[in-house]
Amino acid sequence: MQQLSGLDAQFLYLETPKSPMHIGGVYIYAPPKEGEMNFEIFRKSLEARLHISRTFRQRIVESPLNLGHPYWIEDPNFELNNHIFHTALPKPGGRKELRALASRIFSRQLDRSKPLWEFTYVEGLENIEKIPKGSFALITKVHHAAIDGGSGAEILAALLNPSPEMKPIKEPKSWIPERIPSSVELLTKNYFKSFGTPFKLAKFVYDTAQNSFGVAREVIDKAIQPPPMPFTAPSTIFNASVSARRVFGGTEFSLEKIKTIKNATVGVTINDTVLAICAGGLRKYLLSKDKLPKKSLVAMAPISVRSGNQKNDMGNEVSSMLVSLATHEPDPVHRLNMIHASTRGSKAYSKAIEANKLMNFVPSTLAALASKLYTRMKFSEVHTPFYNLVITNVPGPSVPLYMNGAPLITQFGTAPVLDGLGILLVVLSYNGRITISVTCTPELMPDVEVFLGYLQESCEELYQALVVKAKKGAIGTEVTKSKTKAVATTPTKKITAKSSTKSKSSTAKITKSATASKKSSVKKVTKKKTIPQVTEELKLNDSNKKISSSESQNEEKKISPKEAEAKVVSTESAKNTPSASNEETKNKETPVKSSTAISPKMENPSKKKPSESEQEKISEVNVEDALENKN
Repeated sequence: MQQLSGLDAQFLYLETPKSPMHIGGVYIYAPPKEGEMNFEIFRKSLEARLHISRTFRQRIVESPLNLGHPYWIEDPNFELNNHIFHTALPKPGGRKELRALASRIFSRQLDRSKPLWEFTYVEGLENIEKIPKGSFALITKVHHAAIDGGSGAEILAALLNPSPEMKPIKEPKSWIPERIPSSVELLTKNYFKSFGTPFKLAKFVYDTAQNSFGVAREVIDKAIQPPPMPFTAPSTIFNASVSARRVFGGTEFSLEKIKTIKNATVGVTINDTVLAICAGGLRKYLLSKDKLPKKSLVAMAPISVRSGNQKNDMGNEVSSMLVSLATHEPDPVHRLNMIHASTRGSKAYSKAIEANKLMNFVPSTLAALASKLYTRMKFSEVHTPFYNLVITNVPGPSVPLYMNGAPLITQFGTAPVLDGLGILLVVLSYNGRITISVTCTPELMPDVEVFLGYLQESCEELYQALVVKAKKGAIGTEVTKSKTKAVATTPTKKITAKSSTKSKSSTAKITKSATASKKSSVKKVTKKKTIPQVTEELKLNDSNKKISSSESQNEEKKISPKEAEAKVVSTESAKNTPSASNEETKNKETPVKSSTAISPKMENPSKKKPSESEQEKISEVNVEDALENKN
């Protein structure tokens, strides 16, 4: 006889006819390649494995007046046929018929006078996409007080084989049923157990204080933002009273695709990515109903704290964290990053206190009474929600599993919904695939198929935003680089460089030829040239000097060939129009000053005009001085 923990007992206290507290799932198998599989073979296989878990043959015994948490005992009246059932889908045997059958089974409460589990063997899966004909399904139900998601998956895996061949089964130990204890025995046992409670409470407070200090240091050192607080979630259409009816459905994703999305963002985990997919689906569904709140929805995500030596133990070993789903954020990438920041903070804070230990110190009578009052008085309708929904992620095996040679194709999970928490999502992974299943009531979600479609759209949005666009950007960058490389290696640029060099050399040649022509023109000046003519030639020499010096400066400044050629053209035009410049020189009074600057003998214009022979001598002197200055 073993007493339930406070958390396990809470699932019993919360249970009502319209809120059955079991977890389970739908597991679809393909027909075996060799041999056959039918209900009778399944029954014999299960009977040979009943010793794998105590859950199969233990039942609940409740304490009188709830003066202590209930106990597990080995059921002396155990009968396997009371827990396994056989049925077939109605035609056409499609996914819709399978979902309807699962919804009816999940709506029914388990009988507490027997071990709290049921398996239903379902045939007639003849019209389901990607499922071969002749396949069968197994619909399971196990009370949440007996197992959590982690131990439930491990128990189911123990019933299966990693290969099509049947593995040998260990000889079971002899099973000894127990006598059902009397009320006096239960009261006496609870009385003696209560003596140890103060010591356990003191240890719990000490451990919690130590954990809190450790969490505080981590939060300060890593600058972690705090998680959402209880009762801060907005009210939604899902946070209402539930009925006894259930709707159930699930959709499948490629684990490789989700990993690709995860790898496209630094620091993000697979769990963050799955939460972002769920958040996107919820946002789309609420928008379609025009019921999306301005504040973000808050999800409670259970965290397994089950150790390696507790794999096959009964009960729940879980903690929990509150996560903001960022449903107010329209951009899927920003939403994913916000969820990652929220989960990072929630994981750190969840280490401070564990829910499974805290519930051990809540008096059983108070816990049972509070749970019943909460559901019967419908308090969920008069306060803001603790949180909006539960999203539980249970990792499964990454290799295919078989039942008597029949391979497991896919699986979908379910868990309880309550008043005020009318929707729940279960995430399961198996053999490279991930499934997201929804459990709700038809009053709150009458169109499950629409919501499942939104989940697929949410995943595709993330994939397009983080993977496809990134690939297109990378391809565009490569194309740009290749174009740049092609332009850099093309001969056009070399020709341009050569042409610029040639233009520079041609400019230099033109300048030299111009200078040479100027020298020759000066040498050819006859003795009969007048002073204004000499002055004009000297001015042309000075302008050519300036042009050549400006060209050398432009070469030093690495001017473009076009600018150099333009300056050469202007120089040539200046050379080719001496008459115009002569006329301008005649019309101005500056020639006297220019000649004065060359010949000091002309400084005083008031002196008598020299004779013709004197003018010839002056012109000869001016020409000689000009040549000396030029050289």
